[in-house]
Amino acid sequence: DIRTAAEVAAQPAAARHIAMPDLLANPDQLARTVRYLLVCASGARSLAAARELRKRGLEVHSLAGGLRGLGA
Repeated sequence: DIRTAAEVAAQPAAARHIAMPDLLANPDQLARTVRYLLVCASGARSLAAARELRKRGLEVHSLAGGLRGLGA
């Protein structure tokens, strides 16, 4: 979950939370041997972050439509 802390507080999700700026500043928080699914509210931020992290050698995907797409 790469949403802001305020977004997570308003609508919690059963996911590890690392805000997008923190994750992009320090992608070593993620193991390179694991596949990840990033989520945000609508899917736009997670898609942008996934693209950037893939450039850095991580296997990262984005949840299309985000949490809204799940009806969460």
